[in-house]
Amino acid sequence: MSLSPILTPLLRVALLVAHATCTYYGMTPPCPPPRQDEVNRAVKRDFYCVIPGVQKVITSSTKLFLCVHALCEAATISTYQLLPSSSPHQASGATAVAMTALVTMACVLGIAGGLIRVWCHRTLGRLFTWEMAVLDEHKLVTTGPYSFVRHPSYTGWLLVIAGNFVLLLDEGSLFSQLGWWNTLPGMAVGYFVLVYLTCLSGALVHRMRAEDEVMQRQFRGQWDEWVKKTPYSLVPFVY
Repeated sequence: MSLSPILTPLLRVALLVAHATCTYYGMTPPCPPPRQDEVNRAVKRDFYCVIPGVQKVITSSTKLFLCVHALCEAATISTYQLLPSSSPHQASGATAVAMTALVTMACVLGIAGGLIRVWCHRTLGRLFTWEMAVLDEHKLVTTGPYSFVRHPSYTGWLLVIAGNFVLLLDEGSLFSQLGWWNTLPGMAVGYFVLVYLTCLSGALVHRMRAEDEVMQRQFRGQWDEWVKKTPYSLVPFVY
């Protein structure tokens, strides 16, 4: 549902560009995949180990789609600001694309989630892999975002995905304003992205318990001490 205008179009452009940037880095693996023997040390088979090549291609494709959608929306708004149309209908459409509260919220979610993900990437360094693995000289990191919750990267991921879902579904978004939800190709692409990323996000949340078990087995007393200090998985004082 589109709400009343709350921000200037050019500020919205800045938010959309920042959102696209944070989405890109938040959904991009910061390190190469681990070796197979490092994956095997985790013992538990991870969903991402099933046809990993195909999953990586699909995940990368959905990431690029979301980033391009946000950047195209920013470009559309910029174009209308620099070259205002003489058509009242086009001007109205530009305003609808540019200024809705839900799209603003979507950008804030995406930016926050992406920044959390990048913070996790930098805190873990080479230890941050998308595949569940126990690397050579693996250590338990309990600083930075990991001093607040045990799985902050998943918190960031969920915020990024939620922000992009709102941006894609809101009536004020470019995807909606161009009527793509009313076309068969648009619906096919839109719903595929929504369903795939929902399933992937659900699998990540489900994986938290398996990761905890692997880390507990690997670090034992050190892990137990960390759990006492950091009892929450995703959101402090909530879950």
